[in-house]
Amino acid sequence: MAVASKDSTADDQALPDANVICRLCFSAENDGSESAKRMLPCRSCGKKYHRICLKTWSQHRDLFHWSSWTCPSCRVCEVCRRAGDSTKFKFCKRCDAAVHCYCMQPPHKNVSSGPYLCPKHTKCHSCGSNVPGNGLSVRWFLGYTCCDACGRLFTKGNYCPVCLKVYRDSEST
Repeated sequence: MAVASKDSTADDQALPDANVICRLCFSAENDGSESAKRMLPCRSCGKKYHRICLKTWSQHRDLFHWSSWTCPSCRVCEVCRRAGDSTKFKFCKRCDAAVHCYCMQPPHKNVSSGPYLCPKHTKCHSCGSNVPGNGLSVRWFLGYTCCDACGRLFTKGNYCPVCLKVYRDSEST
């Protein structure tokens, strides 16, 4: 779902009877109506959003803090500490931390679909690394449990069936 950033005063003046506007779907609600009362405000700017719009927008996240929620326009990247382009954010499935796709390691040009886990919640079970590896083609394997190198060894079958740690062909089992 696209994130909106229209000027609220211009929108509100255009619809005099419906002066509470959802900033994701741009539908308006009459101020004081039950629908308007159920809308969730951003804790920083106060702009309001339908809960159903936020549920769609917050997909792939286990933990979504409704009480301390901050809208896409007010969110700050955990890496560069800037708001930047809100359509380039990836949100951690576990803690809801926001990171621009181009601030990730390795950097990405676009936001990929599917869940994302921030470095606080990723660690290779086999080698203990908190990053998937080096280079542009690296990725996490097996649900963020193995880094790129260990994941490739695991899928090749080079792992202990008891502890699930990987080993290289040159190492004894």
